[in-house]
Amino acid sequence: MYRDYAANLLKTMRRRALDPAELTLDSKAGLAVVERLLTSRQVRDVRLGLDVLGGAEHPSLSEHLLNLATNGTADIQTEALSRIETRRLQEALSIVKSLIAADADPAVRGAAIRAYCALAEVEAVETSIPYLDSTQLDVRLGAAVGLLRYGSIPGVLAVGPRLTAWEHSREVDDRCFLAHVMGEVDQPYLYQPLLSLLVDPDLPVRRAALHATGRIKHPRLLPLVVDNLSDVATRSAAFEALVSYGDSMLPVVDKALSSGALSVEDTVRLVRACGQVKGERVLALMKPCLSHPVDAVRGQIMATLHACRFHAHADADELAMVNDVLCREVERAHCLLVAHKDVEGGEVAEPLGRALSDELSQARRRIFWLLSFMYDSRSLLSAETQLSHGRNSEQALALEMLDVTLSSAHKGLTFPLIDPKMEQVQRVQLLGGHFEAGSLSIEKRLLTLIQNTDGQWVQPWTRACAIYAAAKSGVNGALPYIKAALDDHDPVIQETAAWAISVLEQEP
Repeated sequence: MYRDYAANLLKTMRRRALDPAELTLDSKAGLAVVERLLTSRQVRDVRLGLDVLGGAEHPSLSEHLLNLATNGTADIQTEALSRIETRRLQEALSIVKSLIAADADPAVRGAAIRAYCALAEVEAVETSIPYLDSTQLDVRLGAAVGLLRYGSIPGVLAVGPRLTAWEHSREVDDRCFLAHVMGEVDQPYLYQPLLSLLVDPDLPVRRAALHATGRIKHPRLLPLVVDNLSDVATRSAAFEALVSYGDSMLPVVDKALSSGALSVEDTVRLVRACGQVKGERVLALMKPCLSHPVDAVRGQIMATLHACRFHAHADADELAMVNDVLCREVERAHCLLVAHKDVEGGEVAEPLGRALSDELSQARRRIFWLLSFMYDSRSLLSAETQLSHGRNSEQALALEMLDVTLSSAHKGLTFPLIDPKMEQVQRVQLLGGHFEAGSLSIEKRLLTLIQNTDGQWVQPWTRACAIYAAAKSGVNGALPYIKAALDDHDPVIQETAAWAISVLEQEP
């Protein structure tokens, strides 16, 4: 029984299914499990064991750190030295010095130099300065970070000229190294070098700078992080840096939502980052923006509100707001249905029909988001999944659940859009009793779609499909609007417009 307990406790801890802070080490079995972790050759096991000892403030932690710093693998030694540095473990000073002098792994020596600077502080400056010129990257990094973090004014003065040299170096590796130093130092007052690194012409430098910015989180760097969202090569790193800012980035998001200064795509990414941050401040910012005019932004706002567990049933004003947005969303979907009916039929309009169908699917998704704010969220979103992807029996159960859950008014608005068995003509007729959206000839409908330039009627891909259909159908009346599309920010619209102009101008 004892052996099974220890084995299962070890397995549970390795899966991180148990919070190390919740584990007490009063029992022999619990302490034995931790000691087994500390004898592992895997750094993840050792890290977990040290986390448990540290969380319990166990008296044996110092002894284990000293032992691991001298007897473990290079990864484990580095981990132990990092914790010695953080805890300022003075009894480790002689071990740290010996590791610096020894011909050890460069990563171990670099970690030892950092730990030495943490333990000796200003007294370590003179001894550590020569390592700033080491050819071993980890050693140089350890010296620069240690001196900047713990060397006080003498340490900063010693590293300062080298920071300038690395910043203005023609070598990409030097500028990347500088960004790495800034991130490891993690001191907001040393943010200035990152101002130039975040706009560096070389991609590896910008990525390294974004990683460092995510650790420093200085407000002056935030606009440059947002600028990097537009580049597909730095987008992921910029997004991670934004999330690390937490709710400190909310003023930038607020400005983007209210001014429209950023592209739709970048605004959507900012709102998506808010969904990972969550919290009351995010909720307070997103709720007034629920009626944002651009579909893609509005949909992401709804997803972020869901992530923040927004529910409107307890507040009459919020409930009225969500109801109002729901009515406008259904009206928007009705317009898409009518447009789809106007262009259906024929190979020329087939891509446009598919694009409008996709937009209808997105509108339905937004409608379910809104319903989830007024009813049980899990049930509503589960029903949406079943109606979209489930078998016939699952769809029938979802419709039955919605029938007994939604109010009569909400059923009258939404069922014509969400019932998968309903024909398009029937959908248009039923919603026509609530909203007005007149049918147009295919030529006029194409002109209407092409002239949409603000993303509030259709998305860029749908507009590109309309330009394609107009060119294929020989709608010469669309030529002025297609020429204007050459200046659109979306490259797909630009390329489609250029092709369409060549087609239409060639016709007699």
